[in-house]
Amino acid sequence: MTTGPAIAAVSAAIGLRLARAADTVPGARFRHGLAGSKGAELALTLFRLRPVAAEVPGRQPDPGGIRPASTLELDYLVAAFGRDDHYEPDRLIAAAMQAMLDRPVIDAEELAAAIAARSFALAGIDPASLGRPEIVTVELTPADLAALGQRFATAIGGATAAYRVRGLAFPAGRA
Repeated sequence: MTTGPAIAAVSAAIGLRLARAADTVPGARFRHGLAGSKGAELALTLFRLRPVAAEVPGRQPDPGGIRPASTLELDYLVAAFGRDDHYEPDRLIAAAMQAMLDRPVIDAEELAAAIAARSFALAGIDPASLGRPEIVTVELTPADLAALGQRFATAIGGATAAYRVRGLAFPAGRA
């Protein structure tokens, strides 16, 4: 498997969590990608990923070009929008944070549900092969905000939280 389906499965699993969180505010909706509606909305955007090679002490590089099994770190931005006078952004981001903190690990069952819900895009992925990705809160630094740039200017204008998913496994393959 390539990394694309693994990333998509994790994004779908987090999306299911956030869709349930959005349901706590009447009329709110969830979307993948940057926020775009004028109503109450919770949006999830993958903004950075980093491969983390599996380190095996004393192991020499494979001359055949086979890459060892690795993990990925995925950084997501969660943004909440809505009517300030109804505290919709506050209520949405609080519900999103609670959904992430209540279950800090994305287990095979949750991945399987996400894959089933998005079977048109994720068919054939074995949830058990993705490991047990862990969700941690991260703080966006001024350098992060500068790197995000104009593309995320509207998302950063609402209530936001950033999360890192660590330990998403993907199998060995050709480098």
